[in-house]
Amino acid sequence: MLRRLSSWFSASPQAPILPVVETVQLRNITTSLMADVFSCVPAHRPLVVLDFAVGEATTVAFLNHFNCRVTFIDLLEALTAIDDAEAAKREADGDFVSFTKEQLVSQYTDFLDRYTVSDVDICLFWDLLNFLPAEHFRALMEALQPRLHKFTCGHIIGAYNPRTAINSARFGLKALTTIEQRPLTLPANVRLHPYKQGELEHMLKPLVIDRSRLLGEGRVEYLLYHSDKG
Repeated sequence: MLRRLSSWFSASPQAPILPVVETVQLRNITTSLMADVFSCVPAHRPLVVLDFAVGEATTVAFLNHFNCRVTFIDLLEALTAIDDAEAAKREADGDFVSFTKEQLVSQYTDFLDRYTVSDVDICLFWDLLNFLPAEHFRALMEALQPRLHKFTCGHIIGAYNPRTAINSARFGLKALTTIEQRPLTLPANVRLHPYKQGELEHMLKPLVIDRSRLLGEGRVEYLLYHSDKG
């Protein structure tokens, strides 16, 4: 693994990066699984990393040391945009209630298409899937599926106890063993859906949970593999 990590050289971010601003700093958390995420893909080309958060400066600075191409897609922005589109359609059509499953998949497909991402090696979901209603979660994974391959792996942060509230945060990858936290103000339409591991396993397809570790602060991290890896 060390030989693989040392072979990476540079990263090319594909989305605007948030400026560093003075704010209250939350305590960094130690990850036991992130090194495995970045070592599980065969090293035959630069890694393609898909980060479903805004472009945190910490993550960009870390990935600049490696040979990879990183794309940031703000998943909460996508959720808000789809909710707004649904509300506009509901206002225009009195018989409309909500998007069908197929329409939701189409919405997330269109959002992902804007970034022309394919052959994704690593998906960094952070805790953001826990802010998607179940139907949105499934639609996103279905839209994402054609962009993955059998060696794709990923990382998720979940709630260890779904009955216990956890603070929302923005996460940045500071080192393979360290995740930085910054305060996050959620959009008004977004609320937490703290999924249990069994629920995650059911909705993450084609990704599957390989193993999990406690992160502290009521959180747990999951290492994901593609179900076709065997």
